[in-house]
Amino acid sequence: MGVRYEYTNGKIESVHYNERVLITPKEDWIHIVKQEVYKDIYGYKGEVSWYTDRNEKIQIISSIHLDLSSRFRRLFEIKKAFRR
Repeated sequence: MGVRYEYTNGKIESVHYNERVLITPKEDWIHIVKQEVYKDIYGYKGEVSWYTDRNEKIQIISSIHLDLSSRFRRLFEIKKAFRR
């Protein structure tokens, strides 16, 4: 786990990288099967698999830049980081 200091909102904060983060669906009809998302020095990386009430087929998003994925941003929210 790395630590880097960033200047945001008028103050210096320490930011921990390679920490696992919790994601939640934005809609009630999305059901997460598996999530493994980590905060990286350049954004968020990992994999999310889910299904919906209409479509039982499991869908997957896997990327080293999840926060740049329009589908990820439309369907999920990043809640908080938790330590392993």
